[in-house]
Amino acid sequence: MHDRNEFPGLAANEPSCRHCRHRTGSAIGPEQKLWVRAQNISIMASVGIHRGEKDHHQEILLNIAAEVREPESDRIDRAVDYRTLVDAARRLAAEGHFELIETLACELGRRLIGLDRVSAIDIELFKPAAIAPAMASVRYHAAKPDQSS
Repeated sequence: MHDRNEFPGLAANEPSCRHCRHRTGSAIGPEQKLWVRAQNISIMASVGIHRGEKDHHQEILLNIAAEVREPESDRIDRAVDYRTLVDAARRLAAEGHFELIETLACELGRRLIGLDRVSAIDIELFKPAAIAPAMASVRYHAAKPDQSS
């Protein structure tokens, strides 16, 4: 448990978490960002241009980060669940073959940026078997237009 003195800017009457004393319910300012991350995700996907890649699924590794709005309360139904990010990647991989990891990353990014509460998405996708002993990768980033103007 945190000591209230660890958060000197917290007035006695301000709401705080049950398990600690940091401020809750305050809006994240423009200089602050909250990211939900799922890292080192391993999925099996049919991806590649070579015959062997088209006939067999291979491991694809992902790191997904979503910039999200602050949850309205300490409830998962008021937040972006990191499992949603992982499940979206698995569902997309199960839909069929992708010739390029770039296409897989872009399609996943389009789906995730469409989620409510997500304002930006960053995806790193790695294809370990592509150019062993190195690792091929792509990075996708998208942000929703600023809706404050």
